Order: sequence, then structure tokens, then C-alpha cells
Amino acid sequence: MIEIRHLTKRFGDLTVLDDVSLTIHDGEIYGIIGQSGAGKSTLLRCINGLEPYQGGSITVDGREVAALGTQELHALQKTMGMIFQNFNLLSRLNVYDNVALPMRFAGLNPRQPENKKRILELIDLVGLSDKLKARPSDLSGGQMKRVAIARALVLKPRFLLCDEATSALDPRITQGILSLLNTIRDEMNITIVVVTHQMEVVKQICERVSFLKNSRLIQEGLPEELFVMPNEDIRAFLGKTDENLPQHGRNIRVYFMDNASEANLISHMARVLNVDFSICRADMEDFRGKMMGSMTLNVTEADAPRVLEYLKNAGCVVEEGI
Repeated sequence: MIEIRHLTKRFGDLTVLDDVSLTIHDGEIYGIIGQSGAGKSTLLRCINGLEPYQGGSITVDGREVAALGTQELHALQKTMGMIFQNFNLLSRLNVYDNVALPMRFAGLNPRQPENKKRILELIDLVGLSDKLKARPSDLSGGQMKRVAIARALVLKPRFLLCDEATSALDPRITQGILSLLNTIRDEMNITIVVVTHQMEVVKQICERVSFLKNSRLIQEGLPEELFVMPNEDIRAFLGKTDENLPQHGRNIRVYFMDNASEANLISHMARVLNVDFSICRADMEDFRGKMMGSMTLNVTEADAPRVLEYLKNAGCVVEEGI
């Protein structure tokens, strides 16, 4: 488990992380989101000891990262595979040797049978068995990302830290990387921490997520808790506005938190109450295989009381006067 309490990180007079507290449980895929400059990548580098911090604590399995000596810190870092945003592959090395690089740094011979078997298995896991001798210049962006993932796993880490693991990739390749990360977590039973600004990444694979803004933790919870009913900060981050809603009648937003099949009750309501209304907006999204979201209705002032009563009696979460 990774436990962060009241973490403060500064670069000179600039505070990059301000009183950040969160807990990452064993075996989960945890997301950290926020605008550029919010402190996401710095937080990741503090977790694995690449950056010192000036206040608070980070404990990994009960060990305070800042209190570790050089050898202890190096031992801890071996348990944390790191995928950097810009791949950090060596252009002169082929796929096999790039994946083997952490072994060389650790004083291991990547040509020994056991180590070679490990490297080849990982290259096969990420789908690049036919690219063993290829150099980074011969690979696509998605393939280079897969090499970086295999390299991060070669020393059998317990944690995988991903800094923008799908940035600059097209949607199809991104989906493949996300599927791969899910497979890695399930097959290797490791904890994955994902720093990203891509909401699809969070919705598809993250079980919990933290939202950082201006160096502070604004909200933490399930992705659907943050995105289906976003607070003002997250709504602005997502670019969601209500500027185009009708100015007449009553606007009512209905939230569907369990399954989109509940949306059938809207058509049922129209028949039962014999009311007409406009559907102004519908935001239904896939959260790890479950469709959740909201629907904004515009009804007349005269019909609004009956509509609200029906929806609340049906157990819906509603917001009116939008």
C-alpha cells in the first residue's frame, strides 16, 4: 500500500504539491488527473524517490520514502517500474536490449537463460515478439510505449507507475494499451498508478481517481462519482457547461448512477404522466463496462412538479433549476 499524508513539494519558492493526502491500495489501478502543471508527474516522482519533498510523508508498505538510505531507496525503486511520458528508449538499442536495460543496471546478465526467458515472455506479453531486433526508429508510437511497459516490468516490480501512458496515441492504440495494463494487473497482481489528462483512460481502467488542481487535491473517489456528478472544478476541467440550455420552462437533470437501462423510465414517465418534454442533453459513458451518466430535460413550469415527484419516487437523483 502507498500512503501519502499532507505531502508538500516545492521547487524554490514555487509550491508544486500542497498538503496532498491519498491512499493507493494493493492491486488496484489508481488514476491521478488534472491540468498540466497541477503536480501530477511530480507526485509520481516523489512516490518512487526521484524527487525529495519538504513536508508530509509517503510510506510504501509502511516505510517512509524520505527516511530511506541510498541502498534502501534503490531497493525500493526496483519494486517500482516506471513508464515515462517520452518513452526514454535508447535509440541505439533494439527492442530486446531496451527491455533488458534495467537488468544490466541491476548487475544481471540478460543473456542468462532465466533472465532471457523473462525478457522474451514480457516482449511476447506486449505483443512485440516479431520486433526483437527492431530499433525505436522502426517502431510506431504505440509499439514504443509497449517496449517501455515491458522494460518497466522486467525486474518484477510490485508497482507500475505510468506517466501519461497513452499520450499522443490514437484511440485504437490507446484502447490496446489500456487492455494491456488491465491484463498486466490481473496476471501479475501488481498495483498500477496512472497519471493522465485523458478521461477515457480513467473511465476505462481506473478503480479510483484523484483530481489535482493548482497543486492541491480537490477530490478523490470512484471515477463515476467524480464525472457523472462533477463539482464545479471538475466540470470546468471536463469543459462541461450549461450555456446552451433553454431559458424557458424548467431544466431538470436526471443522474443514472447504476446502469443506463434506468433511462427507460424517462419514456415510461412520458406515457404515465402524459407530458411532453425536450431532451436537451444526454451524457452516457462507459465506466469499466457499466453505462452511467445524466440526461437533462426541459419541461414546462406547469408540468415540473409532477415530473420531479415521479423521478424522486422512482429513486432518481435529480437536479433542478440548472
